Amino acid sequence: MEHHVSIIVFSRGRSLQLHAYLESLLKFSDAKQNMIHVLYSPMEQIGYEKVMKCYPNVQWKKENDFSRDLRKMIEDAGTYVMFGCDDVVFRKYFSMDKAITYLELYPDLFGFSMRLGENIKPCPKDMERMQDILIWNWQNSKEAHYNYPWELDCTVYRKEDVEMLIAEEEKVIKNPNYFEAIINDDNRNSKIHRKFMACNEKHGCA
Repeated sequence: MEHHVSIIVFSRGRSLQLHAYLESLLKFSDAKQNMIHVLYSPMEQIGYEKVMKCYPNVQWKKENDFSRDLRKMIEDAGTYVMFGCDDVVFRKYFSMDKAITYLELYPDLFGFSMRLGENIKPCPKDMERMQDILIWNWQNSKEAHYNYPWELDCTVYRKEDVEMLIAEEEKVIKNPNYFEAIINDDNRNSKIHRKFMACNEKHGCA
């Protein structure tokens, strides 16, 4: 099944960690190099040339203005977007295609997390199992990890939802921390209109 999905990855001065992210992502998922877009910022004596040679089909963008670069990458992204940071490593197989299939089937799903799973406890009491997928109402959840729907580690979102969130943001998005902070405890219920999240039985990243 063909889906238009983009994986936008942030890396600042950590080319070795980024290499581990890319290597594990491509080994433990159905992602392809041409789906991956890296926004990178080299530092003194820490360049990205070697890792770029290892992954020539990844789309590389040197950071100039983070907010503008980010908005442009999201604008050019596919129908679905997964964000990533260079401090994440994948260790179990997961399917992007499967995640997007569920997002297409269930319009109430805000995102499909590769980070969560029933081995991350405590789990929400109202969590429902659908074959090997877990679905829960994040607004009703009191459990840590499960009541926070927006993060940059490894969750697949609809591009339209991400565009709406950044369009409403008045502050300049200076870096990934600012980007993740556009949603917080005070505004998430009003800004995110889809009330459910989904994940695999077991998480796939660390």
